[in-house]
Amino acid sequence: MGISGRLTTGALCLSIAVLVMTPSGAAAQAFPNKPVRIVVHTGTGSVIDLLARVLGEKLSASWGQQVIVENKPAAGGMVAADSVAKSAPDGHTLFLSAETPITVLPSLHSKLPYDPIRDFAPVSLLARIHYVLVVNALLPVNSVPELIAYLRANPGKVNFGSPGNGMGHHLGMELFKSMAKVDAVHVPYKTNAAAVTDLVANQISMMFNSLGMVQPHIKAGKLRPIAVGWSSPVAQLPDLPTVAQSGNLPGFELVTWVGLFAPAATPPEVIGKIHAESVRLIKTPELTDRFTALAFEIVGSTPAELREVVRTDGQKWGQIVRQSGARID
Repeated sequence: MGISGRLTTGALCLSIAVLVMTPSGAAAQAFPNKPVRIVVHTGTGSVIDLLARVLGEKLSASWGQQVIVENKPAAGGMVAADSVAKSAPDGHTLFLSAETPITVLPSLHSKLPYDPIRDFAPVSLLARIHYVLVVNALLPVNSVPELIAYLRANPGKVNFGSPGNGMGHHLGMELFKSMAKVDAVHVPYKTNAAAVTDLVANQISMMFNSLGMVQPHIKAGKLRPIAVGWSSPVAQLPDLPTVAQSGNLPGFELVTWVGLFAPAATPPEVIGKIHAESVRLIKTPELTDRFTALAFEIVGSTPAELREVVRTDGQKWGQIVRQSGARID
């Protein structure tokens, strides 16, 4: 083969290589070329909604495209998750979610309209959120042992709230009830804000919630924190003991995480671009300081690490759901 033949063959191979690389590579280079939606399964005013809006604002400035937060707080997150799962896999629709729609609902429902493993592409585990066990200030308890004693003396007469069936707030209390051998009545709400409003008004007596949601009411004396759900105290309430230690409930641990997902089949290069910028932003001092003050633990994981969290937490919550006997359908 002559020089011209070799050049022609080389040029042909190069052209083929370019054609093979173009679809995903071009998609990454073009992304985002229109507004991006971040779907959130909680209502406005929740700490997850706040994280989505702050991150969305920063992404919008970085990408030069509008980033819109869309709240769909229905069915424990099922509606939000399903809408993202069925969206175009081009990176322009994202799901910022706590663990419930991804790792809890599969155990609560006999059939979901989406598959949490098959229908989503993990982007990053952005942060963990620590729960605090709080009671209305009028409830005559100041510690976990006192709460357990009060619940045993008043079986089925004390109620607790949550933003919906299957949310971490709900299952955390179900786990507490099971381990402490007490009874209390669950009152589900459509949003976390509505549950907190009724807790402050003494319409319900207690709940697990994120520190960011209840801290203003704690400072105002309307709510009383009695323990943290994590395995160690939080910096914002260093003197508050853990549920496990103060209640003699070894192994009790309640923490939620917030992850970012895209629809399955989103090009890896687009996932990489979203991941890199989201993690860079969440780890800036401005955002880290802001959310650490709300008892967030900033993470910023790889997609593979988030996928493993989804797998292991699905097993953990499945066991808790089975033990509690909770079902939605």
